[in-house]
Amino acid sequence: MKPKIWLLTAMTVAVLADACYGAAPKVISMTLHQAEAKSLAYSNSLKSSKADWLATQYQAQSQYANLLPRLTLDGSYRYVGVVPSLNVIPGESFALGAYNNYSVGPTLTYTLWDGGANRDMYHSLQSLSESRKADHRLAAQQILMNARMAYVKVQLALEELHLIAGTLKVSQAQYSDISKKFLAGSASRLDRLSSHRETLSYLLQFKQRQTDLASGLEDLVALTGDQDNMSPADAGAPCDEEVLSEGATGIPHPTLLVYFDPLMESFKNMVNMPTQEPGPDHPQLQSDEFQAQASALSAESAKSQLWPVLQLSARTSLDYPNGPILEQINQNIVGVTLSMPLWEWDRTRSTVGQHRSEAVAAQFHLAQSQLDLRRDWRKGVEQIKALQEQLDVSSQAVVEAQEHAKLSYQTYRYGRISLLDVQNSNLLSLQAQVQRARIVAQILIQKVQLLSLSGKEFADE
Repeated sequence: MKPKIWLLTAMTVAVLADACYGAAPKVISMTLHQAEAKSLAYSNSLKSSKADWLATQYQAQSQYANLLPRLTLDGSYRYVGVVPSLNVIPGESFALGAYNNYSVGPTLTYTLWDGGANRDMYHSLQSLSESRKADHRLAAQQILMNARMAYVKVQLALEELHLIAGTLKVSQAQYSDISKKFLAGSASRLDRLSSHRETLSYLLQFKQRQTDLASGLEDLVALTGDQDNMSPADAGAPCDEEVLSEGATGIPHPTLLVYFDPLMESFKNMVNMPTQEPGPDHPQLQSDEFQAQASALSAESAKSQLWPVLQLSARTSLDYPNGPILEQINQNIVGVTLSMPLWEWDRTRSTVGQHRSEAVAAQFHLAQSQLDLRRDWRKGVEQIKALQEQLDVSSQAVVEAQEHAKLSYQTYRYGRISLLDVQNSNLLSLQAQVQRARIVAQILIQKVQLLSLSGKEFADE
């Protein structure tokens, strides 16, 4: 149904509810696609993972700067309280400096050789950034799966509410018929009480399903960020248009009208969606692989610190004074510095061991993730096959149970069976329909999980 038609229908039902109950309930309308988009846009955990990814990108860019020459402007100033002097001629002294001393000028520094420490660290941070990027994709996939599963659960609750409302309407019609027969003397008081008790039982189930629907809605709106627009009182007694159209009496005043995609419509759209077995491009596997690379490169970078570091520096500056001569001079300096650790209490070796152990741990985690993903994939595929077979049987059971319920009541009216047999038939018909709806929901949930296990939906990020 198109959005404009949905809105018109919602307004029409709201007006009808206003006329019937005295107060128009609030309306919440959401398609599966809207739930997915809202969840991805609202999720704080997704925003956090993206910030982590960007942080490692900036860190890698910062480390890359260490591979390039660095130009700085250096300056210094000092005031000397006592300037030494030299008596060259009796009665005259010659100052060996000035009270004000300063030096200012640019300095260029460049690391000629460091054993590859900066280069390895840069590549390590690049790998870490790719790992965080994969974590971001994995977080998006998890949020999408949670939103879809929450949406399916609400769809199932709506479907069960609709089925119970339909059965309640049938039960109320039978009770009305039996009451007329009781007044005419062709039905017993026991049958009338039993029929009314059945009606109350279905009414109680209806209220219980409304509570389940409200709980499911709370979970979904918490994912989509719509909880600020729906208070707990709004979701106290939710239902949908189909429930109102059933015409059952005695149902609670709806406080919220819910418009979601029908369960069977989502089933038809998703059941044939192609899914692929998780491969090397799965975000979980990529995250572990890049994490292992980052740790291994960090170990190589730390190991390079055991070797000498050779640095070149060049400086030109304006200095005052020029020793004992009180004048400004342009001073040019070129120098080479060599440093090498001699003894550091095994600090560097311990750091190397740490990063190597982290790399090994990431490799084992990668291997375990591969096993887990393949196992879960196979289980999901087999479960869908089994559920599809159950759905075929359940659909046939629904047809037969509905026919049996109709024939049972007709037979009861002729006095051939008891009312208890009719009630059992009604209950079995409802149970068969609810079971079929639950199997459909289970297939959808398994399909959602397979889509998440494939890890293909955010592969282009």
